[in-house]
Amino acid sequence: MNKLLQKITTDHHVIRYAIVATFLVLMLFYDKAGRHKNRALSGPLRIEVRHMDNGNDFITSEEMRTRVIKKFQSEFSGIPVGRLSPGTVEAELTSLDFIKSADVFIDGNNSLNIFVTQREPIMRLLTPEGHSMYIDREGTTMPASLHYSPRVLVAFADVPRDRDTLQLKRPGMEKDLFYLANTIMDDRILNALIEEIIIDDQGQWTMVPKLGPSRIYIGDLEQLDEKIEALKKFYKDILPVEGWDKYSAVNLKYHGQVICTKKT
Repeated sequence: MNKLLQKITTDHHVIRYAIVATFLVLMLFYDKAGRHKNRALSGPLRIEVRHMDNGNDFITSEEMRTRVIKKFQSEFSGIPVGRLSPGTVEAELTSLDFIKSADVFIDGNNSLNIFVTQREPIMRLLTPEGHSMYIDREGTTMPASLHYSPRVLVAFADVPRDRDTLQLKRPGMEKDLFYLANTIMDDRILNALIEEIIIDDQGQWTMVPKLGPSRIYIGDLEQLDEKIEALKKFYKDILPVEGWDKYSAVNLKYHGQVICTKKT
């Protein structure tokens, strides 16, 4: 009986000690969390824009810093950490047209760090109304930069755009434009050869090369792969023999045919 009472007393002591220890741990945790929330940002604001592989940076780190300070009306100095949500800052930054993603965190020196990944422009689109914008690999449109002009494919769309949405009024044309631009970008030969593409209001496509004929008429984008293969064969087998300046245009509109127009 005495052993049983002794065991019960010992168990009670263990439970009490465990409760006290748990309470102390929780107090230390909340005290540390409270001090963390109350500490203020004191280090310099650090912003880094990751460079794109092709070197066509759309915005510099300094330009990004100016935009961040303007957007948040703050340089983030002296702000209590508890009042700052890195996730909210990331969401605000990715709402900008030219930002693909943003990583935001506070380091051990109480500095706010912002690492930005840009959208990669693959084409600049010009319209008759004077609109100018970039399109990235995901089909997202971005406003033209006043400070920097990436060297990308240029597209002239002789098609009106909606005043409010800025969408091309011809159905499916933006999808086709994006498809042709990606086809050119992903082909090593075409990427080096083609500098402009033109689309008219009838859905007829034309490419402007850097070398050879001044115009390559594609027509619609049906059987585009076959047309491109015919074009490559023309540049590989015909032009080196006939002369690079002999033809003013090459027409690929008709299936299985390459129609050349001689210069006059």
